[in-house]
Amino acid sequence: MPSVGEHRRAIWVHAQGRSGLEGLLRAKDEDRKKVDRQTRKFRPLTDEVVRGHLVGDHTMGVYPLLQDETCWFLAVDFDKKTWQRDATAFLAVCSELNVPAALERSRSGNGGHVWIFFDQAIPATTARKLGCAILTRAMESRHQLGLDSYDRFFPNQDTMPKGGLGNLIALPLQKLPRADGNSVFVDAEFRPYSDQWAFLASVKRMPIAAAEAVVLVAQRSGDLVGVRISSAEDDGQDAWTLPPSESEQSVQYQAPFRCRSKLFVATSCISKRRIFLPRC
Repeated sequence: MPSVGEHRRAIWVHAQGRSGLEGLLRAKDEDRKKVDRQTRKFRPLTDEVVRGHLVGDHTMGVYPLLQDETCWFLAVDFDKKTWQRDATAFLAVCSELNVPAALERSRSGNGGHVWIFFDQAIPATTARKLGCAILTRAMESRHQLGLDSYDRFFPNQDTMPKGGLGNLIALPLQKLPRADGNSVFVDAEFRPYSDQWAFLASVKRMPIAAAEAVVLVAQRSGDLVGVRISSAEDDGQDAWTLPPSESEQSVQYQAPFRCRSKLFVATSCISKRRIFLPRC
């Protein structure tokens, strides 16, 4: 994984009296995915800051997208009732494709993050296409069930937003949720590893060439749908209502159509493949 210095500019620390990222993840009166810019604080990443996260003094979050639009990891967020089933399907495909991945139960315990670490900084667009390829294959294996609990990727953008840092993800192993068995890495039975540090030391990092190879195969087989760039304006909309990244807006055609059967087939395909457009 990257060294301390590589994410030095991208660390956010929640140091208020409330537990964890309550203002970020629990707010009811504002978008739960937005950080209050008036209260967030940035600090240099030091051993003491890391220690404070582990002992519960504050919560650290990281912006995975670097200034050169690369990242050291991809995290996939699952956060609904079916998160365990869906994360298991995702991890099964990771195993098939030889993609090393680790599952963390979320801070609330009602969701999970699948983490894929790279051995060097990789273009964010490649990392997100890798995630999209895995999602697509997992959804195909589930037939009509889909992956309802899938929420988004981190990084959440291919390119750095103007005047921003991208999307924040809370780091694992903060003491308060960890005391309840949450924000920890778990095995295939969703049991926390007894030694979190030994497990993390065993996690392999994916070479960039291997990631590119998976993406290339998916593109050639037609199993990779364009990954959409997320923005503040469209956050919260269903993915299938939004155009893929860097594509033109959908063209709307007016009835009547010459052949009803063609219209039926097109509608059916949209219904089946709408799950292939992840909210990224």
